[in-house]
Amino acid sequence: MFEDSFRSLCEAAADNEVFHSEYTVKNKTAVFTMLRRIIKLEIVFRRASLGGINNILYCRVYPNKTEDVFYFLPEVFVELGIDEYRSTFFSMIENEQRLKVCFDALWSIVSEHISRIEEAAANGLLPTRRDVAEDDYAERKLMFSEYPQKAREQFVLLTYTKGNAYSALLKGDTRKAIKLLEKSRLKGRSLEYQNRLCEYLKSHGDYKPMPDACNALRDDAFAERKALPVSIGIYTSITAILSIVFFAAKLIFDYFFSKGTIAVYGAPWYFCIILAALPAMFGAIFFRKGLMKLLYPKRAKSMIERDEMKNSKSVNTLAGCAFIAASAFAVFAFTMICLPAVRVYDDRFDTADEENIYEREEFLFSDIDVIYRISARYNDYGDRIERGSYVITTRDGRRFDLDSGLSEKQTREELLPMLEGYSIPIIELDSDRELP
Repeated sequence: MFEDSFRSLCEAAADNEVFHSEYTVKNKTAVFTMLRRIIKLEIVFRRASLGGINNILYCRVYPNKTEDVFYFLPEVFVELGIDEYRSTFFSMIENEQRLKVCFDALWSIVSEHISRIEEAAANGLLPTRRDVAEDDYAERKLMFSEYPQKAREQFVLLTYTKGNAYSALLKGDTRKAIKLLEKSRLKGRSLEYQNRLCEYLKSHGDYKPMPDACNALRDDAFAERKALPVSIGIYTSITAILSIVFFAAKLIFDYFFSKGTIAVYGAPWYFCIILAALPAMFGAIFFRKGLMKLLYPKRAKSMIERDEMKNSKSVNTLAGCAFIAASAFAVFAFTMICLPAVRVYDDRFDTADEENIYEREEFLFSDIDVIYRISARYNDYGDRIERGSYVITTRDGRRFDLDSGLSEKQTREELLPMLEGYSIPIIELDSDRELP
């Protein structure tokens, strides 16, 4: 487990200057606390999602270990005038191997500056109380009690992980990072550390804020692009499987409902794909890990690690429930749609009842009185719809609009030839409003 590896790394890093250490896990956040001679260090591994950023490793520095005010390392570097621009925030850590290299990178920075930080704390150079000017921005204003610590922490973490400028730098686009930092500075919304980073980037050209082995955010952006065809492949596979199931069921339906008939008219075969599409959407999420192993065996391990980093167990639960509900709906829709709308025999045809599809109404050819051909119909809003169809009326006053089961072309080319021997008149009407 991540937390066990994190704890082992922290315990191995603690040296003789640590008088007491403590490890806690709460709300998917593991914290390893080191009490030193003057200061308190907290190494944090946060698995909970933060604006789409997961699995973040970083450090808090408490200059007075008896108080609750802490600094992030970039804030310490600003206060002490240290030109240190290596990243101290590592996010999207998808496996324990990545966690180790990121921890080593973070701890090497901490180890390099810890003596100076302790000396500065002892001399009061890392204050926990001071007046805040109205034009001071977040790196000072958010540090103290008038702003909630949780909100401040979220602001800082997002700035140094998902922030546009830092994301551009992590992806190797130094020019874009400088442009975004300068734009933010012109608006008076940049942090002092960001201002100094911008000047450093201008003078040093291309700059990597962390080793390639630690750059999980950049690698995640690359994996995100490769994930689209994988998702499409999984969704297509589930859709194909469910379509085959529905198509097989349709063949069984057609077999039993077509016995003794001359022709059967119902939903076309491609409705099976339409019915499969909705449950396949949730099935692709619910069965994704198994299908990753089956369809992409060489890449499955890394894809599953990344998936587990981004998605909690509740995603599987919700997707499973949605898949069952969508499948039930698709089965219900299948029985509504795929039962034959019209079955034609030698001397009659029958149709599904409008109120109960499992009951069928029968029309003998010899009972048909008149067939009306209408050129158009009007909907409930009074709009004229140019769609021709045939309406059958019987001698006992029943009426059936073949538009609900057969198209105009099917009726003209297939059904009407069967009725030629019954001398049934066919009357042309402009619309259904002219029906008697």
